[in-house]
Amino acid sequence: MILSDCVSSCVFPAASKQFQYTTFDGSRGNEEINYCRDRTRYLKSYIRSTSEPYLVDVISSFNEKGLEVIVLVNLYHLDALSREAEKHRSYFLEYNHRNYSNRFTMFPGMDNYNALSYLIPSNDLPVERRDGTPFTFTLYNSIQKRVYRNVRSCAILPTPPTHDLTICAYVSPFNPIEELYHWVAYYQLHNVTKFILYLGEEYPEVIDAMKEYVKRDIVEFIDWTWPTAGVVWKKTPQRERQASQAMACFYRYRWVTNYMIQCDLDEYVFANGSKRGLLIPIQEAFARWPGKNALLVRSVI
Repeated sequence: MILSDCVSSCVFPAASKQFQYTTFDGSRGNEEINYCRDRTRYLKSYIRSTSEPYLVDVISSFNEKGLEVIVLVNLYHLDALSREAEKHRSYFLEYNHRNYSNRFTMFPGMDNYNALSYLIPSNDLPVERRDGTPFTFTLYNSIQKRVYRNVRSCAILPTPPTHDLTICAYVSPFNPIEELYHWVAYYQLHNVTKFILYLGEEYPEVIDAMKEYVKRDIVEFIDWTWPTAGVVWKKTPQRERQASQAMACFYRYRWVTNYMIQCDLDEYVFANGSKRGLLIPIQEAFARWPGKNALLVRSVI
């Protein structure tokens, strides 16, 4: 989960006055979209072509220094040459007539997505610090000369975690409903109390099948139905946006849980010799390696 060490934000002259940028503006004609609740539907309004990156999530959250903004850009639907050209950190964010640099100085190890990080200091924030505070900014890609204007987000005011162990997964019609029932039951026996499921395709049957779990706040579905290009993954299009989905879940839900598992619906994590579920072995593992903030579980077939 470690992307890079960060450097301080900085302020510099607006590049939009020096270069001609291609402009995307999702604010036009989308006033009826609730951008707090229907995040994916709202961000789809910035898509002009499947041959360009997608802004797939914007996670803004208050902390002791100000407002942190994480922007996730999906790349895996692009061909190899296009992905290579997009592997850079040259984005800056404009807010309230001031510009802020990207704090992530290294590109992620995988070329599936890009992750950007910005910090707007408290002194630059004329907004109220409360959960759901509306926030609007403009994002500039200074290499490909793209500008995403008037991007809207609802700021999160973090609270103490309400779950000890949460799981995130990607779901599509490729996954039978019976498989999902079995998978949820297994992890409930292993101390998971919250399931965050990203729907990569329209799948109303699974929403209906899990409605009682949703009512009890055990399962939460997230719309992740981005346009499929089919350039790289013709037979398995869900792979086009699965890596960005995992990072979106981590950055958006890191405050609601003490520990988070990222896995597929055909993967069952277990601890050898443990009859205590997963929570205690996970706690013991992090106590054993206190300098680590993520564990990679080996696959056993």
